[in-house]
Amino acid sequence: MTRAFARLWLASLFCECAEWMLQIALPVFIYQATGSASSTALAMVAGVLPMILLSPVAGFVADRWDRGRTLSLVSLGQALAAVPLLVTDSAWLIYVVMVSQSAAATLFEPARTALVPYVVAKGKVVAANGWMGFNSSGARLLGSSLGGITLATGGLSTVVISYLILLALTTALLLKKFEVRAAPSCGTGSGERGWTGWLSSGVSDG
Repeated sequence: MTRAFARLWLASLFCECAEWMLQIALPVFIYQATGSASSTALAMVAGVLPMILLSPVAGFVADRWDRGRTLSLVSLGQALAAVPLLVTDSAWLIYVVMVSQSAAATLFEPARTALVPYVVAKGKVVAANGWMGFNSSGARLLGSSLGGITLATGGLSTVVISYLILLALTTALLLKKFEVRAAPSCGTGSGERGWTGWLSSGVSDG
């Protein structure tokens, strides 16, 4: 595999570990603080609903914009959204952070997946996708465990600091422009641009 793929793989691992840390730690913290099952459920919904609603938009972004830059901006945005949790741990802020983190994460995966074929040799794409799948499963296991353990041993502030460190590593790995094997394909091929092209392509596919 290429160095570019190694950077992408590591960045994805750090970013997804960070994501799962918050996905586990914040709802648990809400339950500890309020004792309310409904408040905990609302936090979990806040972490999932944006993924459902924004998935079509995420594909459009991955197709139209520079994928490497999208990934770095997403990780930076996730970090900035979580910083206020170092100052206050109010429930409403936790809900906002869950929504923003989930929305940003929805943009990350399609852009990463779309970039993979351009940073590996032609015959290595299937293997590279396999490694990315292993990455996602491992990050889910590791990040979830870290989220629970860190919350139990150090509290929410320690979770947030660990989250920010992982995202800082992610951003550092993504800052250097990826040397792609070929120029990414942009556009729908129909000459249409922007939201009109996206919507019309979605209709025609149906």
